[in-house]
Amino acid sequence: MNKFWAMVLGGTFSAFGAEVTVDTSGEVATREATTYSRVLDPIVVTAGRIEEDRRNVTQAMTVVGQEEIAKHQYHDVADILRNYGLQVDASSQNSAMSQIVIRGMRGGQADDNTGLASPILLLIDGRRAGTDNLAMIPLVNVERIEVVRGPGAVQYGTTAMGGVVNIITKRGGEKPSLSLESGGGSFGTFKSQIEGSAAAKKVDISAGAAYLTTQSYNVSSDRPARLANLNRNHYANTGIDNKTAYSMNVGYTPSAQHRLGFTMDRVTVDHAGNPNQINNPDKSAATNYLDLDNYSFDFAYTGGADALGLTWEGRYFFGENKYYVENFWDAYGFGADTRDITRYQGAQGQVNFSQEFLTVTGGIDWNNYDSSHTDNAKYSASTFAHHNSDQHNLGLFALAKLAFFDDRLILSGGGRGDFYWAETHGTGIKGQRKNLSHLAPAAGIAVRPFAGVTLRSNYSQAFRLPQAIESFGYRLGGLNYKGDPNLKPESGETWDVGADFNYRSFDFGVTWFNTFYENKIDAIQTPTFDYQYVNRKGTTNYQGLEFTGGFDIGDALGLPLVIHPYVNATAMLNYRDGDGLRLSRVSDLAIGYGVNFAYEKIGTSFDIRATYYGKREDTDVSVAPPYDNPTVTVGGVTTLDLFVQQRLYKSEKYGQLSIKGELRNITDAWVETVANYPMPGRSFYLGLRYDF
Repeated sequence: MNKFWAMVLGGTFSAFGAEVTVDTSGEVATREATTYSRVLDPIVVTAGRIEEDRRNVTQAMTVVGQEEIAKHQYHDVADILRNYGLQVDASSQNSAMSQIVIRGMRGGQADDNTGLASPILLLIDGRRAGTDNLAMIPLVNVERIEVVRGPGAVQYGTTAMGGVVNIITKRGGEKPSLSLESGGGSFGTFKSQIEGSAAAKKVDISAGAAYLTTQSYNVSSDRPARLANLNRNHYANTGIDNKTAYSMNVGYTPSAQHRLGFTMDRVTVDHAGNPNQINNPDKSAATNYLDLDNYSFDFAYTGGADALGLTWEGRYFFGENKYYVENFWDAYGFGADTRDITRYQGAQGQVNFSQEFLTVTGGIDWNNYDSSHTDNAKYSASTFAHHNSDQHNLGLFALAKLAFFDDRLILSGGGRGDFYWAETHGTGIKGQRKNLSHLAPAAGIAVRPFAGVTLRSNYSQAFRLPQAIESFGYRLGGLNYKGDPNLKPESGETWDVGADFNYRSFDFGVTWFNTFYENKIDAIQTPTFDYQYVNRKGTTNYQGLEFTGGFDIGDALGLPLVIHPYVNATAMLNYRDGDGLRLSRVSDLAIGYGVNFAYEKIGTSFDIRATYYGKREDTDVSVAPPYDNPTVTVGGVTTLDLFVQQRLYKSEKYGQLSIKGELRNITDAWVETVANYPMPGRSFYLGLRYDF
């Protein structure tokens, strides 16, 4: 389906809609209690670092509930977020590296294993996940996924330039629960998952584990003209030997307002294929792979005193992120073994005061990243480089919110100050130290003039502090990356204005945003083929519209079933750098839309879901040196998926058994989120799920 029809269908369903959306991609409340429900009533979110009614959040926000997560066999968090009008890039469907793009700003860069170089911040339960790689975030034991569209620097500090993704883990409840799922499908794929929760007296627990293995996949034969000479459809080295994910949340509640909690999360990837471009396969693809491991332990305490209107919380967490690539000689004779290990830790403390119309939150954050990098370049037996860096960040923040006229007028504001210091050492690098500080304010307003109508506006500043390697440099193989200790922090300011309308069966919304981004840190190639870190001159501008909407036809007609068309979209109106040049790898349009059907009486549910991948410019890196790589256009295609779930058995005593089926990329479209790295062609999945 071309871009024109994608926009027509999107506009049909989303002329106006919610700036804050909940499960718009297909979860609608049935007239009976079912697992297919989309919660339209107020829910709590943590965009302001405390739980609050989502309608009182002045920023644009998307919340994905656990019903949507459980309904399909998603590979990872990235697979979900594509359905919400967000761009997610990966070198393959089974890639161990997935980067999200929010409002044109993309996460990650090649020499970063910490997330500190990303303008997008990933959190687990409100603390840093230690990575910006969506593939390394557990998708088990998840209560909901919150996406703040726009800056979150005042709440969370450095790197939250374009947005924040916060994974909220489940807690055990009074009613025990258990779910089991297992199945398989195309390309030798096998998946299995277990989740459970319970509570007894003062102890609660919720936990889950998942396993995935898959082989290399086939791609569509409908290849673009630039790959017309490609004579194969099998894309070698795109499988994963195994990927496992674990998550556990345990709590002890000695009294009503006090809880001691422990959370553990881990994702490990063993031998994930690290493919080269499909038109330029690696000479030794079978041994070109990635091994990754990201784990964290989190200890938290929450307390409060109702009589004083006070609550408080504190936590300490630590973890480790390992990245290992075995990259043997490629088609041009280059390769390297690379090992990155980052040990991270942090502490948070905050106090919240809430009394009638006033809520005030203040606190402190501390984060430390201790990273080591080792590179053994194979094109020169004598070339061996390593560097270590130690980075500390201390932040102080204060947030306030005023609510008037029975929450019809919401005023919010806040500020944050951050202090940063770092040092690095390694091959050819002497130990150095850098101190700098940064301030960031934010303010917002929400007005509800009529029932079901909300108008919002928000202004935020954000920043990204330079990494140690950017300030002091390092070596990678035979190349020198020269640092600059006088680098300025990247800085940005964002305005957004939005409106939402929620009335009975309708849910529509639109948000306009405008971001100005300065002092972008980048590595510029020198005449000697080394690289120099610099602050880019000029101002980068990101401007666009976000749409979301849905209409429950079944509810409108009083039928005991769900027939629900929906849409989520981001349209970029401007994305140019300080020289006025259009930015690469930014989609002009990203849309997820479709129709959800659910009939609880017979236990049937299915989604027909389309994803439009907008056009974007990328670099064809398959062209040999000397680095005169051409620019190519990718995207502009739509994939169509079908998800079906049918209940086989239901008992109040013994639970429920269902069969699930998925048919992905039905039209066998050619999809690239990175030039010359195509996604799979048509595929299927079939599995069984038991819920108690």
